[in-house]
Amino acid sequence: MEFQNSCVPSGEVIRCAIYARTASEHQFGNHCTDRQIDLCKAAARMRGWTVVENYIRADRGNPGTSLRGRRRLQQLITLAVTNPRPFDYLICDSVNRVSWRLGHFSAIVDTLTHNGVGLYFVKDNLYISALRSNDRFYILSDFDRAGQERLRHSETKCQEACATQATVEATLGRLPG
Repeated sequence: MEFQNSCVPSGEVIRCAIYARTASEHQFGNHCTDRQIDLCKAAARMRGWTVVENYIRADRGNPGTSLRGRRRLQQLITLAVTNPRPFDYLICDSVNRVSWRLGHFSAIVDTLTHNGVGLYFVKDNLYISALRSNDRFYILSDFDRAGQERLRHSETKCQEACATQATVEATLGRLPG
């Protein structure tokens, strides 16, 4: 899919922030958030975008059903409304990293896009961006059945890796000395 960026004037560098989140204590280790961040960085590189290292944030052990306890996402939202804004896009591994609830998701998207910050969701290949001519946002996606299958397989592998890591950490914690 050809994507015309509406957040950044043609020819300018696209600066990106990254947000990652784990939902439970079983995913509490850095492994899953580090993997999400790596995927986001790779997606940015493929598009020729620049990741601003100072704006990479991760919340760990939060189910994503509200903004409560998600201090790092709140930091990025606060930064997005400053002028001049420090980044043009917020990249996340998938839509559910922002929120599982449509109302929360919509409010976050509205705040970001209203302030000229677009969102890109790597696994969904989903862009949400503000239109310059008005305050509406638009969504572009080429997510297909093959993409859905890759997403399911990838999430299963990450859940298995995180569960294995949690088991190893729990076992090591019970060993003497």
